[in-house]
Amino acid sequence: MYWWSFPRLPPLIFLVVGILAFLIYPVFFDWSIRRKVSAAYRDENKRATLSTRALRIIDGGLQEISGLGETKIKWDVISSITEAPTYAIISTQSAPSMIIPENRVSRDDYKTFVMECPQHCRENAA
Repeated sequence: MYWWSFPRLPPLIFLVVGILAFLIYPVFFDWSIRRKVSAAYRDENKRATLSTRALRIIDGGLQEISGLGETKIKWDVISSITEAPTYAIISTQSAPSMIIPENRVSRDDYKTFVMECPQHCRENAA
């Protein structure tokens, strides 16, 4: 006898595989995400990328201080500064954009920062 001799067997197999997939996938997905995140935090460079940074306005541009050290971004490299209701985005020509959430900065410092950056960019472009 062959399996195709039993007409109810293929739907039963399909049902069992479907139920197993439904039960196993969430566990596998959680395990996969945890493994990827922990791998990202084990690597020193990636950990610094995901870490908290300090950003200051200096004479020549912006100074970014992170776990890896400090970086200076000149005003002429900054292509745009966009303000949204809860964050500001600083786009540069060569590096990834920086997102500054308003709730992570004191209110007065955030408003001052968002107002001063475009002025420095315009002064440098002129």
